[in-house]
Amino acid sequence: MFSRIKPMGLIVALNENSQATGSLFWDDGESIDTYEKGQYFESSFDVKNNQLTATVVHSGYNPNLTYDQITVYGLSQSVSRITVNGAAHTDFSYNASTKVLKIFNLSAQVGASLTVSWS
Repeated sequence: MFSRIKPMGLIVALNENSQATGSLFWDDGESIDTYEKGQYFESSFDVKNNQLTATVVHSGYNPNLTYDQITVYGLSQSVSRITVNGAAHTDFSYNASTKVLKIFNLSAQVGASLTVSWS
């Protein structure tokens, strides 16, 4: 239950075309038939053209959580600039030898749409 109140991390593994897709389903973890009753949250993730987009698909439950960190594996180009929902974000690191981008201290709401871009 403790994991339901701590900030979440998002891991992105890019394919050979520098793209990725995924989804998140979240409910209260206790109730029965949450999907059938519409009492859940669902978000879809899409990465292409150096941008991660999280789109709310269904909002029948408020996850009341934040994304604290995003890790992107497989970036072949160096990263020197990050924006989160259009605003500059300076707390990140990029390791050229491992091709891994880590974005820290996001405090982005899980229950809202999110756009993260890098260049």
